Parts: sequence; C-alpha cells; structure tokens
Amino acid sequence: MKNLFTYNIYQDNKLLKTFENEQTDAKMFGYMLRIQSNSINHAIKYEGYKVEIIDQQTGEKHLLKPYF
Repeated sequence: MKNLFTYNIYQDNKLLKTFENEQTDAKMFGYMLRIQSNSINHAIKYEGYKVEIIDQQTGEKHLLKPYF
C-alpha cells in the first residue's frame, strides 16, 4: 500500500485549501501555480504561503521548504 498524504495550504496563517488522501503532490502544486503568479518557492519565501505535508500513515508533519 502506498503512503497517502494530506496537503494544507496557508497564506498568512489562513487555511486556503486542503488536499487529502493524495499519493502525489501534483494537485497541490497545480493549485499553488493557479492561485498566484510566482513560482512556488517565491510564494513560500516571500508571499506568506505555507504548505504543511502530513503523512497519513505515520502522522508525521513537515513544511515544504523553498530550495533557494
């Protein structure tokens, strides 16, 4: 069985969207690219966006970090 993930997208600590029971991050990335005009890394670093990733099997939580 593949791991399933929940993705919570926030802007300025306000929850905008939740994607549950996802095997990949494709829907989350697509949504982020539709709602703002910058790269996802720029949005996280400078625009107040935060993406929380929750492994549904282990309950482990972490935030998506910009790579630059």
